[in-house]
Amino acid sequence: MSGTKKVGSAGRFGSRYGRGIRKRITDIENKQKEKHACPKCSFTAVKRLNSGVYICKKCNNKFAGGAYLPATMAGGLIKKMVSQKKFAPAQLEAVKAPEEVVSAADAKARAVKDAADKSKKAEKKEKQDVKRAKRKEAEKEKESEKEVEEEEEETEEENEE
Repeated sequence: MSGTKKVGSAGRFGSRYGRGIRKRITDIENKQKEKHACPKCSFTAVKRLNSGVYICKKCNNKFAGGAYLPATMAGGLIKKMVSQKKFAPAQLEAVKAPEEVVSAADAKARAVKDAADKSKKAEKKEKQDVKRAKRKEAEKEKESEKEVEEEEEETEEENEE
């Protein structure tokens, strides 16, 4: 079941999934299978190799793009923004933001991080203290057991004499 005259490549789905979805799939697949313009040589010879991988048959330029089309809408918007002259100065201003704002934000971030580190250290120290206390208790118990054993041995020796 490949395709039909009316629905094209979506004919393989038969009556499943609904007409709207099958129409969208047909549109996407048709756009995906047509040849696109190469960003390097501008020749219309770009074919899709895999999902998101395209190659120009003329200049053998292999590049990444969208899953179905070589240029995504988001990529096109960013390309326009970068090419505009207004974009570059705005970005430079953002990078050269007043140091006071940046340093205040850094100071707050450092304070939060320090507080988190202190609480972690305190928890770690508590755990270590608990372990030490348990070890000391275990040592005391062993010592008391040894003392009891020694006393028992002494009493046995006295009884034997």
